[in-house]
Amino acid sequence: MTTPNRLSSLSKILASGSILALSTVLTACGGGGSSSSPSSPPPPPPPVNSAPRLTGNISPNFAENTTVSFTLNVEDDDGDDVTVTIGNSNDGQFFTLNTETGEIRSTQTFNFEIPEDVDGNNVYEQTVTLNDGTVSVTRTVRVTITDVDEAPTCNQVMAANIDENQTGVLGTISGTDPDAGDDDDAVVENFMVSDDRLNGLVSVSSTTGQVTLDTALDAEAYEADFTFTISADYRTSSLFDTCSFDVSLNDLPTRVTSGLKFDENLRNAQKLNDLNAGGTGEFWVADATDNTGTTPASGTLVFGETLLGALAATGAGEFDYDTLTTADRIEITAPFQTGAQNATTLTVKSMSDIDGDGIGDLLIAGNQLPNDGLAATRRPWAYIVFAKTIADNVSGAIDLSTLSNAEALSLTGPVDMNGSLGDFEVANLDGVAGDELIISAPGTMTGFAGAEGRLYIVDGAEIIAANGNLDFDLAASTKQFDSPFTLDPEYAVSNIDVIGDLSGDGNPELLGFGTQTAVLYPSENILANNSGTVEDLNPLLLELEGERPQSYAQADVDGDAVADLLLTRGTGAAGRQASVVFADALSPIINSDSQLTLSAANFNTGDYLDLSSSGTGENPDPIRIGGVGDLDGDGKEEVAFSVRLDTDQAEQGTIYILRGSALSDQSIFNVAVDDFTAAKGTRLRAVPFLFQSVSTKLTLTPDIDGDGLDDFYLTSNKYLQKDPEGLGLLLKSSDVSAALNGNETDVDLEALFFNETPE
Repeated sequence: MTTPNRLSSLSKILASGSILALSTVLTACGGGGSSSSPSSPPPPPPPVNSAPRLTGNISPNFAENTTVSFTLNVEDDDGDDVTVTIGNSNDGQFFTLNTETGEIRSTQTFNFEIPEDVDGNNVYEQTVTLNDGTVSVTRTVRVTITDVDEAPTCNQVMAANIDENQTGVLGTISGTDPDAGDDDDAVVENFMVSDDRLNGLVSVSSTTGQVTLDTALDAEAYEADFTFTISADYRTSSLFDTCSFDVSLNDLPTRVTSGLKFDENLRNAQKLNDLNAGGTGEFWVADATDNTGTTPASGTLVFGETLLGALAATGAGEFDYDTLTTADRIEITAPFQTGAQNATTLTVKSMSDIDGDGIGDLLIAGNQLPNDGLAATRRPWAYIVFAKTIADNVSGAIDLSTLSNAEALSLTGPVDMNGSLGDFEVANLDGVAGDELIISAPGTMTGFAGAEGRLYIVDGAEIIAANGNLDFDLAASTKQFDSPFTLDPEYAVSNIDVIGDLSGDGNPELLGFGTQTAVLYPSENILANNSGTVEDLNPLLLELEGERPQSYAQADVDGDAVADLLLTRGTGAAGRQASVVFADALSPIINSDSQLTLSAANFNTGDYLDLSSSGTGENPDPIRIGGVGDLDGDGKEEVAFSVRLDTDQAEQGTIYILRGSALSDQSIFNVAVDDFTAAKGTRLRAVPFLFQSVSTKLTLTPDIDGDGLDDFYLTSNKYLQKDPEGLGLLLKSSDVSAALNGNETDVDLEALFFNETPE
């Protein structure tokens, strides 16, 4: 910066000339009497230069966190142009100078609590140099930063997550005050929760700021993906900052609390009568894949008290029935004939009391090929093992072929030249004491001429009256209904099942499945005929939109005290579908003796509904369906159906438990994985597990643990690659009931049964 002087150059020149003239005159008048001119006087001294200077306040004060700005006042008595510069030593690097205006401005704001000056005392010194062209003068300008009371700042708090049904610390309201020591007196006040429903459930410490959820939250009581905001003021002295953070409530699947895992694919495991008067039914387990007919077929009867003891002792875990003591189980072996094609699978059913001791007995049936050179023949056999035989056994083993007349009743059938044995079933068809034995012999199923199948109905009264052995083919009261395969292949059924009373006569109906169709036999037609052909029974062919049903079950979905029919249908790449057909729509069709076709032509809207899944794999559709009883206590029974695991194993094996109330309120019901809510039901899920079937209500007493709820036995045919033989799960339905009543959408089986990582 240059400052102009006060005397013009011209006046200096004039003054200098005057002195010169005076000096000349004085010289000319000099002494010596000489006639020459006197000598000139000496020149005057040059003028004294005045140094430039700064005036005004050169030690200003500024509050912290503000920009420093002030103007230097420069004076020079000589009027010289003065150049002003700021050096970079000391603290000069923090300031700039405007050479036109003389303004000094800081390049930043200053924090009193964190001084940056060389001395660390918040006095920023800068050296200013003034130069008027003749002399340079340095001065020190001192800028002092003063302290002010600053507001605190909230610390960053990430969004918190808390699991439902848990209490604990959600987070901390905290902050930082720039003023040293002020945080020591900080308080948290004006605490608020964004949702009024949480008032009184969440608290905060006014001194530590810790926010605590004091009362556990149930995710089902709030909206999906429920999130709420916590806020409060963090105050120091008279200033504060409002802090807040979000909390998300995690909706967790219900975790089952008890169950047993069988490390085999026990597809025919089921609950039986209480045969030893132990207070609970027994459990039959057998792996059909273990036997090829070259060794005797067998199975294991596990006493119900043993299962309950295992549940009580461990709550959940592995159950190896092969290691049980003889007091806990009985190994039952089928008859065996060397060189014959022996039974590979045993059919086991609970029966009513046969020997008159007031305790239901046990039917074990099979078939084998006699060693008589007739390669196409099979002879069906069955043993009704009396309950006392089971209760009195101490060896832990029973060979059916060695039982006496006092221990069992042996039943044999005809040597069927043209057919093979299909299935055994037990039911009371006539309302008279004693269950009937229903046997299907579907024929060779190859379709050649003369291949005749049969349906046998062995009278319960005659079974009770028999002593030791009964050949039901020769029994006078046995009903035989022939089915020529080539004439009526749709009537040749290989599996026979008993379903509830659909016609309203008080007696159950029969449902048969074969290779080409599903057939319903009304019991009143069976009772009205003694023999003949299956056509005489006026059977009803089942179709669902042109497709043959694959499997069936029953459940009173609509709560009218009559079980409704549950069916699966369809094959091939499209997968299977499931349907619920309401009993009140079936009854008039059955009683009209017309063919049963489930289509718009025969049914009104609301008579039946479809179940399907929108899974992403090749086979996302349901493969099993079953009734599981009234688990939520509303008088309407729930329905379970299983969905295949995706072929890429990216999805979970899932069993849907659908509320009866949700099913009965809709004419068409579409269950989608991506649109499943607690209002529809709950799901049994486990990531590495493919559910093969839903085995429920297989016997007369399906309640395993005696709590009044039907329990679950679930099987799998594959557990990734870790256990290619599959496995089975015995699951108490009380956990499922709790999930339904708690509006939980998922029941987690993985944590209980699969605490290992699949390879």
